Amino acid sequence: MPPRPLYRWKSFWLGVFVVVFLGWAWVRSMKHSDSLRYGSSLGAQWLVLAHDGAVLEIGYGGSLGATPEFYIWHSSNDLPSWGDVFQRWFPTAIDGYAQEDGRWSVSFAHWFLILLFLLPWTTWLVSRSRRMKRLD
Repeated sequence: MPPRPLYRWKSFWLGVFVVVFLGWAWVRSMKHSDSLRYGSSLGAQWLVLAHDGAVLEIGYGGSLGATPEFYIWHSSNDLPSWGDVFQRWFPTAIDGYAQEDGRWSVSFAHWFLILLFLLPWTTWLVSRSRRMKRLD
């Protein structure tokens, strides 16, 4: 019995769903900013997950023992315009910084996240297809 075609694999459609979602998030980030902040009112601890200008940013700072007191969801569409169009769509893949007070932040470009998913996913699909054809 011949192997099922690629478009009938669940793994193919799940991967398509992930790529479409990441692409949508990338395009949406050009005009819209979202962030989720978690921390204490004393400023001893904060955690941020921001989706802003073609990057996904994760940051943390402060002491681990601080008690969380608030969660803030912020969403806006008033991003500043960037000068260079290429740099706007394709920023640095990974960018991070640390401050003297212990805060740190890491940003991942959307194109880099898509590439990180596409490479293993397509490799897995091709190897599975070859293996199934050999078994046939």
